[in-house]
Amino acid sequence: MWGRNVYDNIRRFLQFQLSVNVVALITSFLGSCVLWESPLAAIQLLWVNMIMDSLASLALATETPNPSLLQRPPYRKKEYIISRKMMKHILCQSLVQSVILFAIIFAGPSFMPEGVEGPTNTNQAIGLTKANIDSHPNPEIRKWDGKYVTSGMLKDFNGEQVYEHFYSFTPSRHLTINFNVFVFLQIFNMLAARKINDEINIFKGVFTNPMFCGVWLVIVVGQFIIVQIGGKAMKVHVAGLTG
Repeated sequence: MWGRNVYDNIRRFLQFQLSVNVVALITSFLGSCVLWESPLAAIQLLWVNMIMDSLASLALATETPNPSLLQRPPYRKKEYIISRKMMKHILCQSLVQSVILFAIIFAGPSFMPEGVEGPTNTNQAIGLTKANIDSHPNPEIRKWDGKYVTSGMLKDFNGEQVYEHFYSFTPSRHLTINFNVFVFLQIFNMLAARKINDEINIFKGVFTNPMFCGVWLVIVVGQFIIVQIGGKAMKVHVAGLTG
């Protein structure tokens, strides 16, 4: 029973780690190619790396054995450690996450609200006022009404720089939202990765592993702290995110 459980735990960890790697690679590579800058900063990827390596190993490799493991037939001698079911979940999870993230990266400025730090609202933490936006050399900034986020990328699709000087005040709220969504997708992915045999209920037995619950909470609290007070050190908006 313990041998089967250890093997399953390794599979859980691999399923989670590979899906995170695929999404991070696709997002960083395509974002850099199209808009000249990775949507995820290097310091943010270090936090993601900690989640998918150290913390994920503690959470997913400590699942306790269940007597039901003895009721299934043994694995075939030449069976791959990454099964077809696992590959299906890795690819589908990666596809869904990539679609969500690219919708935020490329269409976010069209529908994502800026919050309280618009051009008509002085914010001491950022240093943006209506006066210095009205006199900004970039016409795109001067006509910004503060309703939706400004693009966090350095260049537009046509290769022209758009907001280079604007973000001398603070890292982009646009890419802060992208980073936050990316991490919370992995938090959900960690729950889904516990199931490697097409089980429907991903929440079943989640409270039987105190280590998983503890690590899961550490990631949630850590992400909240990083986004709300991480500021320029973590390449996030210095005023954090609104509700």
